[in-house]
Amino acid sequence: MDGDSRRRSKCRCVRRRWWLHVIQGGASGGIFVFGGTNIAIAGNKVKATLADGIHITHGSQNVLVQGNTVTGNGDDMIAVVSYQGDRVLSRNVLVTGNALSGNYWGRGISVVGGADVTITGNTVQGVQRAAGVLVAQEDSWTTYGATNVLITNNVISDIQNSTNINNGLAPSQQAAIELDTGSGTVTFVSVTGNQVSRSAYAGFRALGNVCQFRVSGDAFTAIAGTPVSLLATGCSPAQISISGTNTLDGNALVPPAGFSATGTLNVTGADATLMPQIKTYLMQPQN
Repeated sequence: MDGDSRRRSKCRCVRRRWWLHVIQGGASGGIFVFGGTNIAIAGNKVKATLADGIHITHGSQNVLVQGNTVTGNGDDMIAVVSYQGDRVLSRNVLVTGNALSGNYWGRGISVVGGADVTITGNTVQGVQRAAGVLVAQEDSWTTYGATNVLITNNVISDIQNSTNINNGLAPSQQAAIELDTGSGTVTFVSVTGNQVSRSAYAGFRALGNVCQFRVSGDAFTAIAGTPVSLLATGCSPAQISISGTNTLDGNALVPPAGFSATGTLNVTGADATLMPQIKTYLMQPQN
């Protein structure tokens, strides 16, 4: 690849498959999907970019992000973002089976404005200054809110507990899995079956205008802060479901006040049937 494409690979297209590339270094992001439809990003290695490793925005939809490795970059490792100025939501994104580690700023996986997103089967390790997984609405970037997000069966570890304290950046003090808002909303989020360990702050936190969410079957280990922190505003207990199946250091976790232990919540996440199909027999590994 030439110097420009190594710095950032931009896709505004339909039915694009981006796989088995190595992108290292550069002054911005790694792989940038801008208004794309039916996109597969699979098996790539993105290293040491100054901005996001993989960034999906401007109303992109039906995007599969699978089996990529992102390491050592300077902002979010994988991000789904919807800015109000674009007047359209990014939606139907499946983030699965990726290995993410060691960014020195930003989040592991973020949905900052978007709808119908599934985050499943990923490993997120060594996020030095922010959340491992974030679902949010941010006033500072004028984003939309987020809805219908499924976070399941991920392994998330070493969140803001790094010994590298000399990078000049203060920790955000977000949870390993964080739902938060500015003036907008985050709704219909399911956090289930995740393994969360060695977080310097909360294991899970809901902060602000966050309602209609569920936390169940998650295993928290070595959490320095509150395992499950409910700081959501304006929600009735019926809009927050915290199951008794969560654990802390192998023992049943007693949930905080202000929730319902029962109730159903229809969170479907991404529709996998709409994702582009990867023809693995056509994939040729790079030397």
